[in-house]
Amino acid sequence: MNSILAKARRAALSQTPRICRVQLEGLVVLKIIRHCTENYPTPVTGQLLGMDNDQVLEITSCYAFPQDDDDNSERESSQSKYQMDMMRCVREVNIDHQVVGWYQSTANQLGSFLTGPWLETQFAYQDNLINAVCLVYDPQKTSDCTLGIRAYRLRESFLELFGKGDLSSLSLQRHEIDSRSMIEELPVTIHNSSLAKVLLEYLARQPYRTPGLPTNFLKEDSFMVEEQEEYETMAFVNRLRITDSSNYESALQYLSYDLDELAKDQNKYTLFLRNFSRAKALQADALRRKRLENLAKGEEKVPEQEILAQLLSNEPPRLESKLLIHEIEEYSKTLEQIIAGNIIKQFANGSVEVQSPRILFDNP
Repeated sequence: MNSILAKARRAALSQTPRICRVQLEGLVVLKIIRHCTENYPTPVTGQLLGMDNDQVLEITSCYAFPQDDDDNSERESSQSKYQMDMMRCVREVNIDHQVVGWYQSTANQLGSFLTGPWLETQFAYQDNLINAVCLVYDPQKTSDCTLGIRAYRLRESFLELFGKGDLSSLSLQRHEIDSRSMIEELPVTIHNSSLAKVLLEYLARQPYRTPGLPTNFLKEDSFMVEEQEEYETMAFVNRLRITDSSNYESALQYLSYDLDELAKDQNKYTLFLRNFSRAKALQADALRRKRLENLAKGEEKVPEQEILAQLLSNEPPRLESKLLIHEIEEYSKTLEQIIAGNIIKQFANGSVEVQSPRILFDNP
């Protein structure tokens, strides 16, 4: 009965229009940044609320999950009670209370987030809500003046295999799933209300004033111009600052660790293939005897795919290697972005020093 209900629910979910992009309210972005920054470097999670409008997932509100140190059973019960209380509160204040996904921070992992627990959590969301997404916030990238927030979901092919628990190399190869095709990224846009846009435009047009400066000082036009020029100069210099070398070291350490783990996993799989090839003759004989028995009984031939699946029943799990490869790719991209940005800044610094050395050296 439960399997029939599950199939009916999945069939109903499959008819739901799939979203193509995610729209975030500016207040949601600020809440996520504040929650992740206050708990840095501890990774945190939270719930996303909103609605799906045609092919756009509109995220209008969110709230944080509490950080509990209790055991698993007590933590699950407390989080369930907390979520029910929060949903009741948002309904009372007339806020969108439809769950559309969750968010998490990468803490100090340099953008890496794809792990076994992440896949299980995202599968639980998408198994009930086909358009559920996960927002991944990277605080280290945001500290470099680039908003590091991205939206991900599991691909339909991988979602089906993960639900069946069939993650052997044969199934992954049959469905053409590798480290890059397990998940897909959705474009993210930020939406602000008209009042928020007016406020931002108003603040952008205001002259800079040193904090703590008396208000009557602003009456001097020359002083205001000088303060504004100094602020713009320092803002320009800050854009050319080279990224701290600790980011290089962290990325290289994580990359080295994952490469070592991947090498160990490959050695295990190589040993399995070696033993598998040694027993190939015995397996062929067993297959031939099985076919002769079926012919004698008048039964159908044993499908080769089924036999191959039985032979690969002792195969080491392949999902871990896919996750390691994905992490290695993420760390490599992070290193590439940091190095490319620093090279550009170094050339820009050289040009500025030649044309106007005072800009970089006259200011304290």
